[in-house]
Amino acid sequence: TVRRAERVDSRRVWEIRSDPETSRLSRPFNTPPEDSDRWFEKKYFSGADNHCFVLIDENGEVVGYSRYDHDPDSDHYLVSIAVDSRYYERGLGYQLLSESTSLLEPQKKLYAEIPKVNTTARKLFEKNGYVVVHEDSADYHLVKQVSC
Repeated sequence: TVRRAERVDSRRVWEIRSDPETSRLSRPFNTPPEDSDRWFEKKYFSGADNHCFVLIDENGEVVGYSRYDHDPDSDHYLVSIAVDSRYYERGLGYQLLSESTSLLEPQKKLYAEIPKVNTTARKLFEKNGYVVVHEDSADYHLVKQVSC
């Protein structure tokens, strides 16, 4: 099940993001949990146009998250996704990205920066309708157009 994140999900999102395997496939992340809790509160519960969703397993545990952070300069959402490494290769990333995008009903372009080391994430985003629009030495830059 995918639902909007709640304040109590902050620590679990931090745990998933801090997992060594997740960190290996994404950007460096060294934020202490207390700082992350404050950031999460400000980012997703202050009325800003930012959105976080979580994927819940059959036992009620948060096993993944997706973030849609509004960039006012370019008026798009920067999309980020992570699944607990214990749940890799079960199709949950696809479910999370697909269902959270549907729940968001975005009226803005969706943009993702995928480190080149993470070819699985690139394929996941492409399967969800994103296309590579730019590539640099470190990242793929993907966009999904939405109908407004």
